[in-house]
Amino acid sequence: MTKYVEKLTQDIMGILEKNCGKHYHKECKNADTAVIHATEEAIKDAIHSNLNSLFLFLTESAVIRARKQELERAKNE
Repeated sequence: MTKYVEKLTQDIMGILEKNCGKHYHKECKNADTAVIHATEEAIKDAIHSNLNSLFLFLTESAVIRARKQELERAKNE
């Protein structure tokens, strides 16, 4: 799990680094709503990507565990 949190953190930090110096507070007179929206979308994409990777890992792990249990039961019968 830590691996996925680390990757997500790196992805979000990369997005923020690319937008260094931008104004993200919507009330700020220097804020650019297009930049804010694009940054929000990039962060959402990073979160979706990382959650998808984690979900696939957990699914594969569950399948592997189930298969091992099947083999163990078959061996014991």
